[in-house]
Parts: sequence; structure tokens; C-alpha cells
Amino acid sequence: MKKDRKIIVIGAGISGLIAAIELEKQGFAPTILEATDRVGGRVKTDYENGFQFDHGFQVLLTAYPEVSRYLDLKSLKLSNFKPGATIYDSGKSNRLVDPLRQPTELFTAAFSPVASLQDKLKMWRLTEHLKRTSVEDIFNATSITTLEYLEQQGFSQRIIRNFFRPFFSGIFLERELSTSSRLFQFIFKMFAEGYAAIPAKGMQAIPDQLLSRLNKTEVRYNTRVEQVKDGQVHTSSGDFPFDGLIITSAPGEILSDYKSPAIEFKSTVNLYFTTPKKRGDGYIGLIPSSSSLINNISVLSDVAAGYAPADSNLLSVSVIGTPEIDETELNETIRAELATILKLDLPHIQHLRNHKIKFALPIVDEPVMNLTREQSRYDKGIYLAGDYLLGGSLNGAMVSGRQSAAFLIEDLGN
Repeated sequence: MKKDRKIIVIGAGISGLIAAIELEKQGFAPTILEATDRVGGRVKTDYENGFQFDHGFQVLLTAYPEVSRYLDLKSLKLSNFKPGATIYDSGKSNRLVDPLRQPTELFTAAFSPVASLQDKLKMWRLTEHLKRTSVEDIFNATSITTLEYLEQQGFSQRIIRNFFRPFFSGIFLERELSTSSRLFQFIFKMFAEGYAAIPAKGMQAIPDQLLSRLNKTEVRYNTRVEQVKDGQVHTSSGDFPFDGLIITSAPGEILSDYKSPAIEFKSTVNLYFTTPKKRGDGYIGLIPSSSSLINNISVLSDVAAGYAPADSNLLSVSVIGTPEIDETELNETIRAELATILKLDLPHIQHLRNHKIKFALPIVDEPVMNLTREQSRYDKGIYLAGDYLLGGSLNGAMVSGRQSAAFLIEDLGN
């Protein structure tokens, strides 16, 4: 009977792939309808002339709880960023590092001017506290803004400006640190317990690995869903009747009577540059100055060599939001900033490409750890999934895919 049930998953992003894996475990053979030519959704990589271009500066946090459920980290051949960051400010560069995981950097950690000794001790205490705090307790805590939380912890404006604001602005894609303290604590815990890493073949390797786990699922690419109505999914290439449906795309665009507010997203511009081969330090680079368009810099090829040809570097640069200036002007402004920050000659910095990502990260005011049936259910046999229901992260996308599939499977069994 399970083989005869027509199960449709709309979207081959992380949520959709996880949902299909869970459906297959229970004997179903779903069909995934994907509007583009590949799996991954917002997690994707382009390959060109020996370079690997992820769409946006993205990393895999190896401590994510869902990662151990679904990913074979060894097969991804991960390379880790060094724990900490290099802060570029006023023509100087200084590091803020984790001396417990990098004991050779103990001297650097102790005397870094990025933060006071009191701030460094508070950072250590926060790290140890969050390591001991369960994820459940984090998401059950009262939600305040990240900035309010940091101030309550007694951190000075010095370390907030130099480290917390630029580092977490790059994660949350907003400069005010208005994101919920729940998400801050969760992400900080993940950094403390694991590493920020990138696969040898780029972030695209993550959805590709999930796809390889599917044996009974049919993925129909270049199939854009236009409407869901009367038990059928209407697409650009035909209609698909269903007994069960999981929607991982924006539901308001395809459900005519969807009543919830539209999903709002934060945006970013990700720019790529190359320079003559010169080894970097393996840290994420932060720019705290409010006058700089650049939020963070990463020399990806210094972390994972396969990101660039042997004689080149690949620099990923992140801008928060989408500046309202001409693209050529944006590129030249960023090149000039890079030349100053990294002390490079301008002719040695070659622009490669931009990714203007309008729908980079969903805005979630009150992040939660798990979906409820009421939150995910649209109608009997129709469920919603996506990190916008929980909190913008790869982990959130995986949780939503897993739990929405469980709800649907229960419906189909009744």
C-alpha cells in the first residue's frame, strides 16, 4: 500500500531531501519537484576554471545535532577554519583565538588588544556555561536580543564592537544584533563544541551526499510549482495528484488560501576575488568598522586547497544586505577596501563573480528547537517544512524536514 501512495515533496533543498530520506525509511517512494536544475536550495556551489564558488559564505558547523543523523563527515573531506578570528581595524590586524583548542596561540590570546582580560575571562565562562547547557534549555529560555544578552553577560562595548558584532552579523545577516538570544546561544555552543568547516568539493557536496542516500525517490528538475489545489500539484510541466504533500518552498506563493504572514528574508552580497598565491592564516577575517562595506573576509583556498587552482587564492567577501549602488561601483569599492585591509596592490586583486542573494536567511523572531504538528500542518496530509519555521540554519532545515515527514507518515497511517 505504501508503494501506491503518491507522496510529493516540493523543493529539493535540505528540508526536502531530509523529508524524502525519512519517507523512504518508512517504505514510501516520494517524488520531489524542484524548480531548478540541482538539489540544495540555498546550499549550492558553482565550479568554474578550477574555482569553487559557494552561493554565499556558508560553513558547516560539525556540532549541529542533525549532522550526526544524516551526514558522513569523513566522506565530505572537511577542512576546518581555525577557532577564532582575525580582526582588521585601523590598518592593523589582531587575532582573538581559543587558546584551549590552539595552545600554541596562548600568548596571542593573552595579549590581543581586541578585548580586555576581563572580556576574555567572560568569554571563557560563557563558553563553559553553554557547553553545559542543553539545546533544549537554550530554546526554552526567555528570548531577548543578542545585544541585550551580551550586555547582560557583562561584555564591554569594546569586544562587542571588535568581535561579537562583525562575527555574528556575518551569521545573522544584520548589524544590530537584534536576532534572538536563543539562536545566538545555540550557534555559540555549536562553535564551542565543534568546528566551522567546508567540504573539499564545496557546500554543494552536502545536498549531493543527501541525494545519494535516496534510492526510491524520483527528483524532477526544472519543474516549477504554480499552485496546489484540489489534491493536485499544478506545475509548469503538468499536474501531479497526491495522497501526501510536504511543501518546503514559500507556501504563500502556491496556496491560494494561505493565511499566515509572508516569509521575510535577510539579504547579502557575496563577492569573490583572486590574488597571487599567498598563504593566509586560516581564520575568518572580521572588519568592525561601520564605514566599511565588507563585513567579513575568508581566504577559502587557505582552508580547503581545492577551492582554487594551485597558483591562486580565492577570497570570499560578505556584505550585509544589498547596497543600492551600481554593481561595477560595488566591485571597485570592495577591491579598494581589500587592498587597504590586506595591504595588497590593487592590480593584484582580480574580481571573479558576485552572488546577490535576496533570500539568504529567513527572519524568525522566536526561534524554537522543534516543530509542532500545528505549526507544520496546513491540512490533513499537507505539511510545511523549512528553516523559516524554526530558525535560519542548516540544522533547522534538517529538523523541519525530519519532523514534517514524521507528521505526514502518521497522517497516512490513520
